[in-house]
Amino acid sequence: FAAEGGGIAFVAGTERSPDQYLDTPLQDLLPVDVSFKDRDRGAGDPFGSSSPSIPFRVVPTEIGAVHPILSLSHEAVDPVALWARAEGWEWYWLYRTRGGVKLGAQALARVGVGVLGEKERGHFLDDRGDPYVIFATVGYGKGRTFFSALDDVYKIRRENGDVYYGAFWDQTIRWLATYRLLGGNRRFKIDTDKDTYFVGETALVKISALDADYKPLTDRELSGFGVEDPGGKALTLLPSDAPRRDEEAGLGVYRTSVRLPKSGAYRFTLAPPGPTSEGVADKRVEVLFATEEARDRSPDHGTLESLVRATNARGKAPPLKRLDELDSLAKSLESKTIERILDRREEPVWDSAWVLWLVAALLTCEWVVRKRLRMV
Repeated sequence: FAAEGGGIAFVAGTERSPDQYLDTPLQDLLPVDVSFKDRDRGAGDPFGSSSPSIPFRVVPTEIGAVHPILSLSHEAVDPVALWARAEGWEWYWLYRTRGGVKLGAQALARVGVGVLGEKERGHFLDDRGDPYVIFATVGYGKGRTFFSALDDVYKIRRENGDVYYGAFWDQTIRWLATYRLLGGNRRFKIDTDKDTYFVGETALVKISALDADYKPLTDRELSGFGVEDPGGKALTLLPSDAPRRDEEAGLGVYRTSVRLPKSGAYRFTLAPPGPTSEGVADKRVEVLFATEEARDRSPDHGTLESLVRATNARGKAPPLKRLDELDSLAKSLESKTIERILDRREEPVWDSAWVLWLVAALLTCEWVVRKRLRMV
């Protein structure tokens, strides 16, 4: 469901927690890295989830501060200030994901440890030394998933009713369902194997089709399929390019392939056959120039490490940093300025004798040439 464009929200709780999805297909959908260590939180620890006693605040990350899920008001309200200062928005329990967010996932909010003491702060840090994740998202196939480490988000209804609580879940559901809300209609859905291609690549197109009674279509071929190039012109398609039913996938699923010869935005369309009130289903993809740098964006860790070692002073161990430390590393670098002494002075040229003789010689040469060619 998620791989085909659906959205799933996971809400942790004391009875149902993400570590119960370990060794199941749902584990891959979670945006956080759960493990069996999450269960070992120490029943005798007064700071553990089994016996919480320290209140904490939810602090949106840089991404979360501009994400629609945490934008709880249409008015000009700062989400960071709202979550940090709203009356009664303190929490005591959360699911503590020791592994943090997965690679490629985004943490929308974390535990605010800035106002906690050193001893208290240590009980809210994961194995990476980062504050525990509160809200996180990740893409899965064509769909999206959302994770909440809190089971009592409803506390934001206190003294506010559904002003913020309703907006929170409304935005969450809308964001999770974006793929299914955009493009296409209720009967036809166009999908591609990628959203971005390189010039000359072939797009694999999959179409899910229903008949007028919203049952899987049984025709062997689909009519009404078209492709618009970046200039808005229709590509010439052969009869063999018509979407054909995928026998392995079953009824209602059709596939075809289209070569993308130049860069720009392409639009795949399907006009429903026969008289119908359904709109045209469409899907847009981007085609880029096929440069070597764009084709392979994976980092060459060996070369990067060699570069770090080669550019460090002799006798010093190279300060290798993790990717999640780059932001703090950039801020710790000292700014260096280079002073240049400029000796600016004006030297008049027209007052020099050699300039006068040079101009006179040029004019004389011109007169001699014109005289010889009888141009005067």
